[in-house]
Amino acid sequence: MLHVDNGNPIFIAAHPRESRAVIESIVKYDTAGDTISFGVESFDKETRKRNNLGGSVEDIIFSIELVNEIGKKRVDGIPKLLPGINLLYGLPGQNRNSFQTDYEHLASIQRKDLLLRRINIRQVMVFPNARISRMARPKVDHRLFEKHKRRIRREIDAEMLKKVFPVGAVVRGVIPEFSEGLIHFGRPLGTYPILLGTPVAFENKTDFAVIDHGMRSITGIPVGTELNDLGERELKFLPGIGRDRARTLVIKRPKAVGELLPIVGPEVLKTLSLIKTKLGGKWL
Repeated sequence: MLHVDNGNPIFIAAHPRESRAVIESIVKYDTAGDTISFGVESFDKETRKRNNLGGSVEDIIFSIELVNEIGKKRVDGIPKLLPGINLLYGLPGQNRNSFQTDYEHLASIQRKDLLLRRINIRQVMVFPNARISRMARPKVDHRLFEKHKRRIRREIDAEMLKKVFPVGAVVRGVIPEFSEGLIHFGRPLGTYPILLGTPVAFENKTDFAVIDHGMRSITGIPVGTELNDLGERELKFLPGIGRDRARTLVIKRPKAVGELLPIVGPEVLKTLSLIKTKLGGKWL
């Protein structure tokens, strides 16, 4: 496993030729799912000026584009390297309009078909004697902050996740962490590792094929899984299956594609076939 962490988008924009060479080197040698975190803090130009954040919003967008251009190369369906965005609230110069400014820039990034591995949304923590402790700061409207965060999670994060970890992608080396009821969770090693949930219990490091998406997590089935080895509870998590089709599959246990097609239909069968190529199991 070889991942990086922080990167400076302003430095990248100021030194594009050298930065391109460095990013190409990282993408050549790193492991898929890597994240280079950009401390954007705010897309609000006045806030950036008041807090001496340096550079411009245009510099940030340039750096996001450059990392996407080079890092979108996929292994097992997952991009090698993507930017991560850090946003911070409670900074001097921010106001209610700053929330909308940040959202609009994220939405613009999405419309350009650029990918972000993740978006961190945080509030300022002020320590005594820090410069910011002597500056006039807005009081964060917690209701507005939570509404803003939910909007980004719902409208930006959830859609990004489907593109970064598409159905059929394989997440290697997921380490079990905890269980909630009948769902088991784990993460692979890496920078900001994705949380993966599965209805199939596992005790050791396991490779998973992606079958569905949450808001900030994904659902997977272990590589090597065979369709007819799954019970009704596990089958209903497969895309397009649901409770009724899962029950029918358990009762009939189809032995061929011709028997599976009338149960799930052509569109679901197409999706299942995509997952099957990654799982490696016989399925039928």
